[in-house]
Amino acid sequence: MKPRIWLSFDGRPWQELADDDNGTIAVSRIAARTRLRPDSLTVGDDSLGIFEGITIQDIRSVLGSTAGTARECAVPVDGDALQPGPADSKDRSGELIKPMLLPQLQHLPRNEFDLARILFPEPPGKLAVSRNIYRWLLLSEADVAEKYLLGADDSVVTGHLTASLTRRFRDARSEMHVSMFVGNIFHDIFWLMEVYSGLQFQYELLFNCNEVTGDSLSGSTRERSRPDTLITASGCTFLVGEDKLSSLTAALEDLRTKIRPLSSMFYGDLACILGYVAAGTNFQWVCIDKSGDIKKAGNCLSLSSTVGRSQFLLSVGYAYQLIMKMALSVPFVLGRRAMFTRENQGDREIAFYPGFVRKSIKNFQRFCDAWGTNIDLILRAYELGETCRFLPRICLIGDTAIHHNSYRVDIRPIGYSPVLGTEQDTRMLAQNVCEALSVLHEAGLVHRDIRLQNILQVSKEQFMLIDLETVAASPFRVPPGFKWFKEWSDATLEGAVYTPLSDMYQLGILLERRMRWESPGAKDFIRRLKTKQCSAAMALDDPWISNPTS
Repeated sequence: MKPRIWLSFDGRPWQELADDDNGTIAVSRIAARTRLRPDSLTVGDDSLGIFEGITIQDIRSVLGSTAGTARECAVPVDGDALQPGPADSKDRSGELIKPMLLPQLQHLPRNEFDLARILFPEPPGKLAVSRNIYRWLLLSEADVAEKYLLGADDSVVTGHLTASLTRRFRDARSEMHVSMFVGNIFHDIFWLMEVYSGLQFQYELLFNCNEVTGDSLSGSTRERSRPDTLITASGCTFLVGEDKLSSLTAALEDLRTKIRPLSSMFYGDLACILGYVAAGTNFQWVCIDKSGDIKKAGNCLSLSSTVGRSQFLLSVGYAYQLIMKMALSVPFVLGRRAMFTRENQGDREIAFYPGFVRKSIKNFQRFCDAWGTNIDLILRAYELGETCRFLPRICLIGDTAIHHNSYRVDIRPIGYSPVLGTEQDTRMLAQNVCEALSVLHEAGLVHRDIRLQNILQVSKEQFMLIDLETVAASPFRVPPGFKWFKEWSDATLEGAVYTPLSDMYQLGILLERRMRWESPGAKDFIRRLKTKQCSAAMALDDPWISNPTS
């Protein structure tokens, strides 16, 4: 029999959570029985959120015991979260969230002082909580209730805010508990703002993103790895957060090791983005400026106090509104990737960091065998980037490693998808790619995968040929059964051999598909590439490339 966990409310069995096959708890049924979403439910005094993917062991570690047998475990649940019943048919959530809205922002923050004024306005907004909680706090903490709260009828907003405000968070037992408490608040408040405020934009919240050294949940994170929390929109990261078990100073120092100057190409005139550090029951907003400098914004909040949680909930709502404004202000950049995000393509992963990209390949030997390359050829290609600005180069502060048959390389610079608005843009791309191919060919290498997806625009007048993991020794004799690259055709090869002229042929096909102009010089250049009449070095002397007026 699979293990079971019973939720109990006021000592009464309430609902069973059944394990699925991988040992996690399916909680989707809970939503139909409560006013709140599953990820807002809390367990015990340590406020462990129940959400898809949490394990029985996680719950037991928070409870501090192995209550029940291996087959059963009763979980007490505090607060209003599990009171069953249908939602109020006259839900006033849209009205009750209005006291959490900022007045029209006249300008985006330029420094930590501007950011603090936005996150902690005077007078502050108000949180709509249940009338019972409001009356109780009027008796016990009148100053807090009068300044930050208002009593309201039952609604989705009221239920969420009441549960978040009364969620007890005293002594964190691990970094995971800090991350889950903070993460649940961000998730809930952003969801409420998105659904009920009338202010909507496309964003993504990513939690528990860091890479921990060793096996400890509260261990130090790897240098230049990802922060714990990310909020992205419009292909940019606008908030990063770092959680620690007990030391805000350690969290701040950890965050500083991960942040680099912000790219103007990505962020335009935006002067700063948001950040936070959390440790134990303390939370501190920070301002991250264009240079990558991190400064505290406002006072440290104690999440163990009612006033601290009130300020925290309100400030997260203000952060939502600020990030929306920031996302609308950044320039449009095609193919931009938010820093600290990742893309997975089977065994290959690309992680985007401030100023560099980390490429990883699992089962590297299998990759090499499949594509006819090896680590020596790949590293030789990247070394050429040190003298050719149209090829990527390995970061001087990074490292390259093959460990346990896994490959990793940190490369720079970062670019974006090419924007070819004019014939001059296309001419510049062709010239830069020919420069890169000339260097590769002279070194005895062929690229083999010349596609627009493998060309990045670094600046208005600079393009870069990337994905050097596809290089091979020249000429490359195609073995029987070899899987062709995506853009190959019979005309690409010379017999069963891929030569430097094959690279030039692929470039000709790319330009022909993208060229929208009728310039005679362009047509003749493409014809020469497709008929394999010129090498990369010869192409650089072509009138269309060398003489912009042709």
